[in-house]
Amino acid sequence: MGGDITGKMIVPIVDRGQGLHTATLYGRNLQVTDDGLAKLRKTIADAGYYAYGTTPEEMERFRAEPDAVTELFGLRGRHPARIHRGRQSGGNGRRSR
Repeated sequence: MGGDITGKMIVPIVDRGQGLHTATLYGRNLQVTDDGLAKLRKTIADAGYYAYGTTPEEMERFRAEPDAVTELFGLRGRHPARIHRGRQSGGNGRRSR
């Protein structure tokens, strides 16, 4: 089924520094090193979700500003690859201005 029927979810992968990344998938808290990051992204994609590389600071912004989450979902429709890569793409997942 397409995402417009089932809905889509962005799964944040938070860069904790020193090669450590965390995410929550299916209610499970996951922790991987840089070596396991590609496998985690694939697991998220295989589940039909979008991986989004981010930082603890940006996660706090999302909690404080719900409109920032709405903006991220809006961006998803225009730039799917950028959302998938998130910060790994060299940016913060948002469009350059």
